[in-house]
Amino acid sequence: MKKGDSIKSPKARKAIEVIRNCRRKIDRFHDWSNAFFQSLMLLRNTNLQNGNVEFEFQWAHILSRDTVFSHQRIDELLSITKLEPSFFKGKKCLDAGCGNGRWTYAMLNLGAEVDSFDISPSAVETCKLINANTKLMDINDLQSDPKYDFVFCWGVLHHLPDPELGFRKVASQVKQGGVLHIMVYNTETQQNYLKGRELWPALNTKQRLAYCRKMVLTYGGTLHGWWDALNPRYNYSYSPDEIEMWFKREGFQDIVLTTRDGINMRGVKPYIAS
Repeated sequence: MKKGDSIKSPKARKAIEVIRNCRRKIDRFHDWSNAFFQSLMLLRNTNLQNGNVEFEFQWAHILSRDTVFSHQRIDELLSITKLEPSFFKGKKCLDAGCGNGRWTYAMLNLGAEVDSFDISPSAVETCKLINANTKLMDINDLQSDPKYDFVFCWGVLHHLPDPELGFRKVASQVKQGGVLHIMVYNTETQQNYLKGRELWPALNTKQRLAYCRKMVLTYGGTLHGWWDALNPRYNYSYSPDEIEMWFKREGFQDIVLTTRDGINMRGVKPYIAS
């Protein structure tokens, strides 16, 4: 058959139509499989499988005066750690669960070299604006790598399914002679959050935001802070003595409770004689 000739045979026309239908089905399958693969990658990258999308909304949509990059972050870091500014100069630091990078900003401005990671893609993108050494990562994926002079994990562990396991993960990043500082909720200061956490599952996003605004007017704080305290699936709290035992079980010494309302505590990993 020459190009341009019409196909008159019914069998030939039917065969060509079958081939065309097969091609359309193959094309649709390719489109579906590509979309499915992309969806799986999105789930992996944002850890939706584990419910960690709960930390994305606040960093993507709720700004706060407490998280902006300013000299106030430096003052706050020094206040909660009770360390001198000179401590950070030249130190290799890890900001584990960095959020938007407010503490990374403080450490960088005090002269430290900082690696940062968080589970929220939006938070990571913001932190990258000030620190190229920032990546998307789950704290539970940390492998033992004791190379840091200072590891900072603030307001993260109490939102994990197994907080003490998370503690051991960050502790495994501290080198001998290095310092680990964490902050977790104190059971004594959680009363104002209990009702909100009970109501939370039944509220939609608009109602949740309205409730947080009401709490800001009633008790103070910020919208971001209240969302962060109410939205996570896990909100464990402890006594200072319990957290001190975490440090001791991992062999830390010179353990210091620096603030009590939110349990800020640090310890030193001792040198081991070879």
